[in-house]
Amino acid sequence: MRLAADSACMRLLFLALLLVGCSVDRPFTTWKKYVHVPGPPIDWSGCEGDPVCNGEHLFQNSGCTACHGDYDEGPGPCFTGLLGSVVRLADGRTVTVTEAYLRRSIIDPSAQVRAEWTHGNMPPFRFSDRQLDWFIAYFKTL
Repeated sequence: MRLAADSACMRLLFLALLLVGCSVDRPFTTWKKYVHVPGPPIDWSGCEGDPVCNGEHLFQNSGCTACHGDYDEGPGPCFTGLLGSVVRLADGRTVTVTEAYLRRSIIDPSAQVRAEWTHGNMPPFRFSDRQLDWFIAYFKTL
C-alpha cells in the first residue's frame, strides 16, 4: 500500500512540475492539452532497425510531443524544416541548426536557447548516442 501511495505522489509531483515548467508566461488552460502522461512501453515492432522509425517512435513516446508540435503551436519549437535553418539565440547571436546543435539542445536545453523560446523550461534528457542518432534521422525527414 505504501509503494502505491509513493508512486501516486511521484506522478502528481511530476505532473505539477511539468505544468509549472510549461506554463511560464501562459495560463494553464492554454497548455493543458500538451501535458504528457507516460503511457505503456514503446512498441518497437515494425521498425526493424530503421533509424527514422525508431526516432519517430522515441519522439512520440518520450514526452516530446507534449511541448513540440506542428507549426510552433506548443510551448516548444516545431522541428519541421529546422535542421539547416539559421536561428537567433536569446543572447543575440545567430547559429545554424546543425546535428550538433540539436544533440546539445536535447541533452542540455539551456545551453543555446532560441530567442523566441525563452519562456520554456525543457528538462535535460538522457539519451544514448544511438538514440540521439535516431532523433536526428527522424528530424531530417521533417
